Amino acid sequence: MDDHAGHEPLDLEPHDLRAYPRALVDQDLLTGPAFAGLSDGAFRAQMHLALAAWRQVPAGTVPMAHVSLAQLAGLGRDVAAWAAVADECLAHWRETVDGRWALPALLPAVIEAAERQGTGRAAARERKRMERVRALMRKIGVRAANAEIDRHAARILEHIEARGGDALRGARRAEEAAWIARELGLLPRGGGALLPGRQGGQFVQVAVAAGKDLSGVTDATGHGQMRDTA
Repeated sequence: MDDHAGHEPLDLEPHDLRAYPRALVDQDLLTGPAFAGLSDGAFRAQMHLALAAWRQVPAGTVPMAHVSLAQLAGLGRDVAAWAAVADECLAHWRETVDGRWALPALLPAVIEAAERQGTGRAAARERKRMERVRALMRKIGVRAANAEIDRHAARILEHIEARGGDALRGARRAEEAAWIARELGLLPRGGGALLPGRQGGQFVQVAVAAGKDLSGVTDATGHGQMRDTA
């Protein structure tokens, strides 16, 4: 009897949980229909398959080839041993649109882990973003507390992006950072800033006062005189 007849193939998101620290296999899964009532051999094979599916892409799926299933079920190359439990195990799996088996009982945990993983990555990106802003502000002589810089981070980055983003480098990037820092009160208006420059062939941190003539000091790229930062 084909237990999969009448079911539309599942169209799953291609979640990749290979870097996720653990598989969310819990009591509800192990006592649910996908495991309850299985023979001892099928239960062991099903456990191996569920854990293997967690590390596959899309997460929660396994390939259909019986040789691959035997290996993922912990039976090595013993396809005959897999054939003895295959019907029991696969009765609880569904075909996917890309020709794989998916375990529906595992998919809620897959989605939960994918959401957690996305949140963690977003938090890591935000930390790196703040670190870049702080480093830029320190480079131009801002002495405010990190919390104060963080409060203005969005405005600082918005200004830098509007002036060229990653293409804005060296003294030009520092000049724009100094301008927005003054606007936000992180540097005193009319006060100086530290800009990376080149003087006498040497790269230096040049203390620049607002409105000062910078003749003889080129920007860090060597492409001409730095402009007034006021």
